[in-house]
Amino acid sequence: MHKLDFTGDNRLKLLQCGEQFFPALIDAINGARDEIYLETYIFAVDSTGERIIAALLAAVQRGVTVRLIIDWIGSGHRLAFQLQERLQASAIDCRVFNPWFRRGLTRTHRKIVVIDHQIAFVGGINIIDDLHSDDGDPVQLPFPRWDFSIAIEGKLVARIHKEIEAQWLKAGKLKILKRLQIARQLRQHPRLNFTHEGLAALVIRDNLRNRNTIQKAYL
Repeated sequence: MHKLDFTGDNRLKLLQCGEQFFPALIDAINGARDEIYLETYIFAVDSTGERIIAALLAAVQRGVTVRLIIDWIGSGHRLAFQLQERLQASAIDCRVFNPWFRRGLTRTHRKIVVIDHQIAFVGGINIIDDLHSDDGDPVQLPFPRWDFSIAIEGKLVARIHKEIEAQWLKAGKLKILKRLQIARQLRQHPRLNFTHEGLAALVIRDNLRNRNTIQKAYL
């Protein structure tokens, strides 16, 4: 198992389903002063997605840099490009992750937000209404989708920011040597001085990295 690199001095809040997550996310976006990174697998242009878009547009108008990563498959192929075009026309930087399988079969299933290097959200909630099906079928679900996100403030945010910033660069046009350099940099974590309150660790899991690390941490 990969060794978990814990850091302390964090404040964590569990958010249950979109009912708690989206208001907290919008409040954080509304308070942004400098920079917003948002990465998601699904960005649905439904009532929930429009609320997030409105908050992001308002942030841009305040002079905030907004960078959005959406997955090509998760956000609907053609619809992903339509959303990208719409947002970029409003000065929101938007990158579609791995369109047309140009980089193999890899996808981004991550749902990460980092705002002003101060607050991050990490979890399993896509940008889609809790009652909307996430398989492309326009059917309303009988019950809200059950999922969670965690709002994080503290020293762990710096590591989350480093990860999503690297993903932003990788989602652009980079040569292979630059991609390898970014991968090496992500494996280097400076030691931080902290107390043991609010201990938390960031684990990046995909088909190659940390496939069982999170599960084994509970055993």
